Amino acid sequence: MAIAEAGAAYEIARFGLPFGDVVRIPAALDVLAGARYWYQQADVSFNVAATVDIADLLVLGRNRAIARSGSVDWTDPFVGARLRFAVAPGQELFVRGDIGGFGAGSKFSWQAIAGYNFDFAVWNGITFSGLLGYKALYVDYAQGQERRRYEFDMLTHGPVVGVTMRW
Repeated sequence: MAIAEAGAAYEIARFGLPFGDVVRIPAALDVLAGARYWYQQADVSFNVAATVDIADLLVLGRNRAIARSGSVDWTDPFVGARLRFAVAPGQELFVRGDIGGFGAGSKFSWQAIAGYNFDFAVWNGITFSGLLGYKALYVDYAQGQERRRYEFDMLTHGPVVGVTMRW
């Protein structure tokens, strides 16, 4: 299985959150839009061999092999928001959520991420940032009918490591 995501974010608000009596934590709110591409492939094979020996008078044998393979892919549009908190120059904590699918790819999908971004390089005006966090991703996808029906209704979650580009 592979999942690739591309999108854009636009900052709509910048503000300070109170922390204690005099300190304000710089924060920003972004809106997001993009697409998430899903690809799944499965290969299954099954071999059975059986032999029956009846008192050395009769030997019966049979072999049976079954193999199936296939793949499925789809693309989900998504929209969402992200809240960023600057903890030091070039470093931020963030929470992000999005919803998607809308029947264009899957029936419905959502994603929630909390993490830490840190800038590590600038090249030709593009800032590259590392990302460490935890992510939950849900999708409800179905296609086909009867024996040809494929359904994927799954919540996956776990750590995430990535790279982002900002210009």
